[in-house]
Parts: sequence; C-alpha cells; structure tokens
Amino acid sequence: MNLEVELKPEVEAMLQQRALDRGFSVADYVEQLIERDILSAQSFDHILAPIRKGFQESGLSDEQLNSLFEEERDAAFRERQAKGG
Repeated sequence: MNLEVELKPEVEAMLQQRALDRGFSVADYVEQLIERDILSAQSFDHILAPIRKGFQESGLSDEQLNSLFEEERDAAFRERQAKGG
C-alpha cells in the first residue's frame, strides 16, 4: 500500500531526523512505526481478552466493577501506608 501524507514542515524535519538517528529511511521508519502500533494494539487486545471474558461472565455491572476496583485500590494503599511506604 502506498500512502501520501501532508506533514507540517517542522514535523517533517523531526521525522527525517528521527529516521536518520535510527538508521532508517523515512519510508522504512514510518512503516516500522505503523507496524509497531498495529501489532501492539492487537497484542494488547489479545492480553485483555481473558479479562474481558471474565468480566462478562461475572455478571457484574460497570458500577459494581468500578466499586470493587476502588475498594481493592484503597485497601492496597492502606496496606502500603501501614508498612511505611
């Protein structure tokens, strides 16, 4: 796929410098950025899939989940404070 993107001159200059600093052509550097973004989003979705499934199966509402999270966060905070941290 070929793309044409209009960049502000200052952004273009920064992009060229970043590519040069990393030893890439601008095209290769942009391709790497896009691939990394796409693949990291997919892997993050993959990581969260079991958590999302567990939440759906739990039957908890968003409000109940938020409340549970806040209770656990507060308990962890109190525990750290009690340990002097």
